[in-house]
Amino acid sequence: MAIVKIGQIKSTPAKALAYISRPDATQDGLWVSTNAAVIDPSDWRAIARQFEATNKTVGVTRARKGSVLAQHVIQSFSPDEAVSAELAHRLGVQLAEQITHGAHEYVVATHLDKGHVHNHIIFNATNMQTGRKFRCQRDTIGHIRDLSDALCRGAGLTVLPSPKRATGRSFGDIYTTLRGQNAKEALRVEIDKAVTQSRTWMEFERTLELAGVETRRRGGTHGTVSFRDESMGRAVRDWRLGEAYSESSIMARLSRSPVQRISVDQSMIVRETRDTMTINVPGTHRQLHMTVAKQQVVRHGRAARIYLPIHARHVLADKRGRLAATVTTQGLYRWFSEPDLDSVAKTMPSKQLDMNQVVTWRDSLNGLRDLQRRVNAKARWMSDGTTSIDTALSQAKKRHASVSMLYMYN
Repeated sequence: MAIVKIGQIKSTPAKALAYISRPDATQDGLWVSTNAAVIDPSDWRAIARQFEATNKTVGVTRARKGSVLAQHVIQSFSPDEAVSAELAHRLGVQLAEQITHGAHEYVVATHLDKGHVHNHIIFNATNMQTGRKFRCQRDTIGHIRDLSDALCRGAGLTVLPSPKRATGRSFGDIYTTLRGQNAKEALRVEIDKAVTQSRTWMEFERTLELAGVETRRRGGTHGTVSFRDESMGRAVRDWRLGEAYSESSIMARLSRSPVQRISVDQSMIVRETRDTMTINVPGTHRQLHMTVAKQQVVRHGRAARIYLPIHARHVLADKRGRLAATVTTQGLYRWFSEPDLDSVAKTMPSKQLDMNQVVTWRDSLNGLRDLQRRVNAKARWMSDGTTSIDTALSQAKKRHASVSMLYMYN
């Protein structure tokens, strides 16, 4: 049994290709295949260049900011079924061929690092033969799922039952649309999902990008983050989504513990490795250094914001690398500036309430409650889906009459 999702890549396909081809997830590139004209299928840089060359030399339309550059399909197999890496990879390649008909460059990477086998398929949006873009329409995901199910059946795997086609809009859709909150709520859901699948800020941003959500960081001591789903015209600042979606709150959720922040300038960074960053402790004339894990760091321009667990102890070393002191996170504020929560609050816009607007909101809410009562009544009297409106109305009248009689004689 396989679950299939699809997303669109509108910026930096190279990052997505690097992510899916990484050695730790694909047994050093063993489970990576491509139809692109490259020597090494796991050479994501060469494949990214090939994607770009096809877009420039064959593409009918010139790529604009926000245009789709690649499509990303994820095919996840059930952990309850013994799906080998070889079988999963073969099914992934077959699915990529059937989706693209061999006319789009693709990469198939089978990941084995999440407790269940799953395929990442990224293919160039530009057709190598016609130069036209792949169009992801309303029924595209259903078509791809049908292809995946057919391949699974052929391999002796189970498939999910076909869902009954829903007609009309759900009550949830009606209510969220009336309140104007559906776009933000969908954004919160994607952020929540990305947090559960990530351990670092970079992984978090990458996961959101695969889901079609752009992330932008703003520099400074009190940096903010904005998010934009592909369906939204403008980005939404983190504080508009709620306190749980600020940079510091997300970092706390990623580290699975409460955190406090210290901010440093690029000039304070002594050295960096792939996994760590060593910084000068301010006010010590470069005599003390501290090393932190990069997964605790969010960078923008020259500014680096470091999020440290509240209850952790940190080792400070002298210039020779010898132990100089151990301090708590709170103790670091002897040298580092403590976050100024008041100034953060001042950056958020304040607005005086317009009483006419309040009256309008009250009337709108009353109308919404009335609509809710009517919708709920319809749901109660027609709950089985087969009762006609006339029958439901007759039943409601009889119920009303019987209840009225009880009040009259009691």
